[in-house]
Amino acid sequence: MRYVAKVQGLTEKDAFRWVRRAFGMPESTLPPRVGPEAFTVLSDSDRYSEGPQPPVRRRRFESVPVRELERIYVEPEDKLWGDYIVRGEIAVLAGEQGIGKSTFTRSILGHIAWGRPFLGVEAGKQARILVADYETSKLRARGVWENALGSDDSTWPDWIFIAKSPDLIQDQDGVVEELIEELVFRQADLLVIDTLSAGLNIENENDNAEVGRVVRLLKRICESEARVAILVLHHPSKGGSDLRGAQAL
Repeated sequence: MRYVAKVQGLTEKDAFRWVRRAFGMPESTLPPRVGPEAFTVLSDSDRYSEGPQPPVRRRRFESVPVRELERIYVEPEDKLWGDYIVRGEIAVLAGEQGIGKSTFTRSILGHIAWGRPFLGVEAGKQARILVADYETSKLRARGVWENALGSDDSTWPDWIFIAKSPDLIQDQDGVVEELIEELVFRQADLLVIDTLSAGLNIENENDNAEVGRVVRLLKRICESEARVAILVLHHPSKGGSDLRGAQAL
């Protein structure tokens, strides 16, 4: 009762009358000690001054009415390359081994780093990029980037970062936490992993349970404080018509 005045936005006397009406009680039925003076207007900070504030339960499955879904949308600056590469989401670029996935990817990165369209697809802002390359040898690394960005490195963007000797991305020994820390430090918009099986140590790409575990790990990175887009390079199945571990992906 002592919070009615605060909650209802009433004066103390009006709050006293409100309580009587709400419960259908004449004033004589209330204990003598309960009168207008009992309805002290408290601030939120004062409310729990006499004891510890109870913990606020986290709503793990907070929901909204379906008609409100339109309020949840992608900010234009989150679209790094059209609808293909978007912050907070995972994109997969698949192609047979040796077909040129890495070369094509570096061409994409060279454009979106400057916020330039590529193949008719608009880029967003100048994207800051971290690349974890598990396929290219250190001897060839400089050369492949010259092919993508040009021989004059004075024109290269300073916001494409290459992990020097990346560890396998796995949920142990704090590896994921350190990766997230580096992404935050570099203020990265995009994490590129070349390739999925090499970077995340997938022994059987056709095992949906194993690939599903990896996808959940990638989503964890996407949804972390780094909030990056993730582009992973991947191989198709032997038939070439689908992705390995396709159901999980």
